[in-house]
Amino acid sequence: MPCRFYDGFDAVSLLGKMDVRFICTTDDPADDLEWHRMIAEDDSIGFKVCPSFRPDRYLANPGGEATRELMRKYSADDIDTALERALDHFCENGCIISDHGPSLFQYRDDPELAKRMRALGKAYTERGIVMQLHYGAIRNNSPRLSGTIGADAGGDSVGKSANPYDIAAFLGDLEEAGHLPKTIIYNLDPADNTVTTPFSRRWQVTSLRACSTERPGGSMTQYAG
Repeated sequence: MPCRFYDGFDAVSLLGKMDVRFICTTDDPADDLEWHRMIAEDDSIGFKVCPSFRPDRYLANPGGEATRELMRKYSADDIDTALERALDHFCENGCIISDHGPSLFQYRDDPELAKRMRALGKAYTERGIVMQLHYGAIRNNSPRLSGTIGADAGGDSVGKSANPYDIAAFLGDLEEAGHLPKTIIYNLDPADNTVTTPFSRRWQVTSLRACSTERPGGSMTQYAG
C-alpha cells in the first residue's frame, strides 16, 4: 500500500505547530541560496529561514578545486576576495551569522590561515555578522554511515578540543585591530567549560557551556548559556 501524505505533518506544518519563528541553516559560500529566496517569497511559511556562512572547507584547503571554483564563481583573483563577495551575496539573502566548525581550531602556527581568519573577522564586523566558533568534533566516524547517507549526516562525536591559546590570540588580534565581531563559542568537551567561559568576560563573546549526556546508542552534547 503506498504511503500517504497527511496534511499537517509536513515540515512546514510541524515547525508551525512548535511555534518556530526563525531558522538558520548552515550553507557553503558557493551556495546560490535559491531555496532561501523561494521560502522568503512564500507567504504560506510563517517563519523566517536565513543562511549561515560556513567557510570551513576553503580555510582548511585554500588550494583545492572547491576554492578555485568559488574564485571563478565570483570572478576573484584570490580566495579572500571570493569569500568576501560570497558573504555579500549571503547578506543580500538575509544572512546575519557565520559558522566555523573546525575539528581543531588552529591559528598561531599557520600564518596564512591566521591572515584569512582575521580578514573574515573584519568582514563580519563591517557587515554586522555574528561569528560562531564551534570546534572539537571528530567528523564522519562511521565509514558505513558516511558511505550510505553522505558526509555530515550525524556520524560525529566529541574529539580533542582546541588550544585555548590559539583562540585567545585570535580574539585578541581582532580586538586590537578593531575587528572583533559579536562572537559565540561552543566547546564540545565539557572539560573545556572552565577554559572558554572566561572569554565571555574578556571580550564581547557568548560562551555556551557543554554538558554531555549519555543515552542509549551514544552521547548527546547540550548547551547552556
